[in-house]
Amino acid sequence: MKMRVVVLGILTLGACEKAITIHLPPTSPELVVEGYIYVGKPPVVILTHTIGYFSRVNPGIVDSSFVHGAVITVSDGPQVQTLREYVVDTTGGNKVFFYSSDTNKLSQVFQGTQGHTYSLRIQAESKIWTATTTIPQGGDSLDSLWVVYPQARDDSGKAVLMGQIIDPPQPGNYIRYFTRTNSGPFLPGINSAYDDQLTNGTTYSTTIQPGFDKSNPLDSSAKGLFNRGDTVTVELCNIDQGTFQFWRTYDYSYANTGNPFSSPILVLGNISGAQGYWGGYEQQFKTIIIH
Repeated sequence: MKMRVVVLGILTLGACEKAITIHLPPTSPELVVEGYIYVGKPPVVILTHTIGYFSRVNPGIVDSSFVHGAVITVSDGPQVQTLREYVVDTTGGNKVFFYSSDTNKLSQVFQGTQGHTYSLRIQAESKIWTATTTIPQGGDSLDSLWVVYPQARDDSGKAVLMGQIIDPPQPGNYIRYFTRTNSGPFLPGINSAYDDQLTNGTTYSTTIQPGFDKSNPLDSSAKGLFNRGDTVTVELCNIDQGTFQFWRTYDYSYANTGNPFSSPILVLGNISGAQGYWGGYEQQFKTIIIH
């Protein structure tokens, strides 16, 4: 009798199922800012609009997402430069539009300097957005690189890359790293941004995961390893807290996409009234050949 009751209950629940259609209200596109300034390099700002969650992404949609005709200025206090819009063709045939120093106005042009704070002002579509960032003076340094083999050298073509990092005694240091394999591009790690809450004032060793192009599916077979024969260059950047918060939350959100057990993550940008970030970078490089 108990079994019949259970079966009847299951059948009853099944009979009560109905299709539910969720209608999401339309939303207005928001401005997305990707802006940065490196030591010894001019500022670069890319402006786009958000694309609808269910939109079909194709070259035409991507091309139409760029924001043109914006008035963008970057200031370090006494100096102000107005950026100019440029366009480049990618290897895939798409165009990328960006704003950078106006080479026709060299008297205004300045490049990133350690210890300087840079203010960004964007005027477009009858609105104004602002942000500030600082290129740190000093910070962590990449001391050395070496390789650890997960198996006997004769049995494995893969290797783990290790790095030794020196963190200064002053607290509040933030870093982001990239790797380049052979002649490829510099790509950030899946988790690319770190603070010094646990490492302040120490010299520590850490595994350096290969950089990853987040526009491609993750190759789980790589398991964070490099191949023997690779020439690997590591770029370690000191960044400020605002830039760290953006990339820390962005990386965490990306890593948990599709995980039904994860909590929603708000990506913390530093652009007033828009999505994205404006960040300053102090970079350093080291190269190793995986033998």
